[in-house]
Amino acid sequence: RAEADFLLEVLCHYFEHVARHPSTLLPRFCGLYEVSEKGRDVLISVEANAFSSQCPIHERYDLKGSVVGRMTREEDKAKDANVILKDLDLTRQLPLGLTCRSLLLTQLKSDCQFLENLEIVDYSLLLGVHNPQRLEPNHANCIESVAHGKPHSWQSDQSTHALPANTL
Repeated sequence: RAEADFLLEVLCHYFEHVARHPSTLLPRFCGLYEVSEKGRDVLISVEANAFSSQCPIHERYDLKGSVVGRMTREEDKAKDANVILKDLDLTRQLPLGLTCRSLLLTQLKSDCQFLENLEIVDYSLLLGVHNPQRLEPNHANCIESVAHGKPHSWQSDQSTHALPANTL
């Protein structure tokens, strides 16, 4: 209940930030509902799917900027190919173009400043990785849609400036 009350308290600031920064990496809140049944109240927060894309997402990471407990157990990886990975599972650099890298870092700084202003200190970055080399036949139009760039499609440009895993 406290988190829902806090969301309602900062909603105007959140709306202003999202309106000013359409490429924000913050969650897209769509609604907050209270459902009552048999005297029991349940709050439901509805958010847009962070990984909604025409392109299949091959890897998913929940990055907190920490190393303590931040590796996915091997048995969890073996059970589910779509398991959410953690900071220490990201062991390679992510190839981003210079422009894309700059836009991403600028947006991350803006979002972090917003969270800092609201004194929110527990947050993470959800990262979805599409691997074009693993493109399935029914996703042939995926390359074209990513090349045209949507908000949240931080695709690579012609330059080869990688964002090191520990930068996130």
